[in-house]
Amino acid sequence: MTFNGYDGDIYVSRNGHLAICGHEMQFGTFQLDTITMTFNPGTSDDVAVVLMDTAGNAKWGRIIPATNQYPVTTYACAVDDSANVYFGVQMSDLLQFGGNTLSNPTSLSVYSALLRYDAQGNEDWGIAMGGDYGRSFVYDITVNTEQQAVFAGKYITTPTVPGFLGNVSLPMGTSLVVAKTDSAGNVLWVKTDNAIAQGGSEAHSVALMPGGKYVVAGNTQEV
Repeated sequence: MTFNGYDGDIYVSRNGHLAICGHEMQFGTFQLDTITMTFNPGTSDDVAVVLMDTAGNAKWGRIIPATNQYPVTTYACAVDDSANVYFGVQMSDLLQFGGNTLSNPTSLSVYSALLRYDAQGNEDWGIAMGGDYGRSFVYDITVNTEQQAVFAGKYITTPTVPGFLGNVSLPMGTSLVVAKTDSAGNVLWVKTDNAIAQGGSEAHSVALMPGGKYVVAGNTQEV
């Protein structure tokens, strides 16, 4: 779903909660049931996420506004069975979220973040992922019954600009990344393919399989 804009995601939990996210291209308001969200009257895109209950009623909506010339974008959101919402964003501004300051200090450029809101829409936690060229993305998110999130995406690093995910260092390359967090936002593990070709590789989709395994789909230009 989009909010007068483009890109976004829809995710349904096992027990029927629904998360919708997207970003907008014009300022104005978005109305869904009793929720009204007002977007920033600037020239860059804001992003928003909405939680709906199992009966299809909108419970709350939240906006991450753009505050400079660079837009905020989103490709992915998810919701667990307790109605906690996971939101992947790409932005360049410092973001105060859940008691943490998120940014890309290594190159002062665009970075990605994985954010979690609780069932009431309160900020829970956030972790940042960055590197060089502002080319880190969270393309997809899934979550298991233990409220552990797994996301798929991409990052770029160079010898002079190291990559990071939270407190974890990422190897150099233009590489896909798949990572898992616990319910508190701590990074449990990170998988990359260490691709170094100009186009590199990307992980665009991740799904939870029976038995707790994950399947990932993407593309690569490595030979």
